[in-house]
Amino acid sequence: MKIQFGKNDSIYKIVQTLKKVPNYKKVTVDIHPDHRIFEHQRRSNYLENLINELHLDVTFVSYTIKTKRYRQATNLHYVDEQLQNWWTKLKNLKNIFNDLNGFHKNLLLKKNYFSGFVLLAEL
Repeated sequence: MKIQFGKNDSIYKIVQTLKKVPNYKKVTVDIHPDHRIFEHQRRSNYLENLINELHLDVTFVSYTIKTKRYRQATNLHYVDEQLQNWWTKLKNLKNIFNDLNGFHKNLLLKKNYFSGFVLLAEL
């Protein structure tokens, strides 16, 4: 289950939403990096106590270095989304190069005027 909270959502809304989650449920919480919950550590201490009280398996998503450091300081379980984004971008780039390679091979196999024009235009 994934729950997302925006920049203007209140802390009360976050707490009430977590209270509605059934006990022993695995949840991924995505809070906007500019949310005011990251201003004070005592708010996260309250969240940590609530999570322990309800026996939830909560994973927070951190997009920026600021939120990552905040999660490390508060001992909340988190996933660093920046690292995952970097790997997916690298894999997508590899797929693009493979597709271009296949496109050029198909142009060379056709051996018509249009494919020759495309290959010369790329030079």
